[in-house]
Amino acid sequence: MNPRPTAALVPMGEALPAHPASVGDEQWRPVVGYEGFFEVSDHGGFRSVTRTDRLGRVWEGKAIKAFPAHAGHLRVQLRREGTVRHRYLHVLVLEAWIGPRPPGMQCCHNDGNPANNHVNNLRWDSPVANCMDTFRHGTGSVRLTEQEVRSIRADREAGHTIGAIARRMNVSRPTIQDIVHRRTWRHI
Repeated sequence: MNPRPTAALVPMGEALPAHPASVGDEQWRPVVGYEGFFEVSDHGGFRSVTRTDRLGRVWEGKAIKAFPAHAGHLRVQLRREGTVRHRYLHVLVLEAWIGPRPPGMQCCHNDGNPANNHVNNLRWDSPVANCMDTFRHGTGSVRLTEQEVRSIRADREAGHTIGAIARRMNVSRPTIQDIVHRRTWRHI
């Protein structure tokens, strides 16, 4: 087993230094805490490992597809000894290839694509940096103007549905409800 490099912050936009075990094709490392059960690749793949259980049965290893979760991030299901745990794939990749999460840090996708879990696209960084990434990638919150808020209220008074207004303004239904019921933007 190759030793894991120590946790280090990689500046945004910079590639990770090539690891001796990752030159060439896709390389695999054990999932931290699930060694002998699951592995993650430097390309963001996930698979089970061939193993023999307590009763002597052989379980063949196989590729396991991650499933979409919140905001397009991919999650996987980890099973061991009757216990099931769901974890984000990007976090497992960083833990296996970079090291444990530093206190207060989040996993960030350099390209803004939450489904791209290649190790060179991931980094540990602060919540503020992660939030700033969303604006840089154009995936962050939309700031409404006072004119748009007035338009939202006028549309609702004219009988338009919350859902129709939310789709037109490209914001969530709760955002529209908060504006209409004056929980936000009270000063207008």
